[in-house]
Amino acid sequence: MKPKRKRDFTGMFIMAVLLSFILPLGYLVVRIVSHGGGTEEVRSREDYVLMLLQCLLGIVAIVLPLRLIRQKTL
Repeated sequence: MKPKRKRDFTGMFIMAVLLSFILPLGYLVVRIVSHGGGTEEVRSREDYVLMLLQCLLGIVAIVLPLRLIRQKTL
């Protein structure tokens, strides 16, 4: 009988967090591009640009330390 390997969920957790930043990027880009003058608009275009920048900076904040650790171990 083979001994059970301990599962490492770190990679799955990182992917889930990255997806939580990446998926809204598509929505925000669509909202910025298709910003119309309709009355249903509650947020301005600047709000969507700010949210887009926050998502991008969140991705950088997650990926940068991982890259630095990987380079340090090589």
